[in-house]
Amino acid sequence: MDMDPSKQLDLESLMIDKLQGRLTLLQPEKEKEATVLDALEAVLRSDQGTAFRAEFEASPAEKMIQMVKDFLSYGLIDDLMGTPRSRISSSILLKPFISIMPRGDLSQLASDFQITRN
Repeated sequence: MDMDPSKQLDLESLMIDKLQGRLTLLQPEKEKEATVLDALEAVLRSDQGTAFRAEFEASPAEKMIQMVKDFLSYGLIDDLMGTPRSRISSSILLKPFISIMPRGDLSQLASDFQITRN
């Protein structure tokens, strides 16, 4: 998505508030996508979402789908470790769960999940 990264993080933080307890690692991908889309729509309808609505005006459906895909991606881990997405197993969904974890050193988390730089 072509949103300012800090603005996207702000939007994702609001989405996480709506997703607490609604995502699991074993959920089917389509169900995760639908749940995240519901959270995005709820944020955009809320008073807090007014700052983000303009980002979706040009082609709302396409941009919302891309936002859901970005949210469910491994972008955070990839950016921190410089790891191409194709080298990380798609069997675990980490980004939304990392976002709700206490802030700290992600190297231990990467070690726990055996994510390594090749």
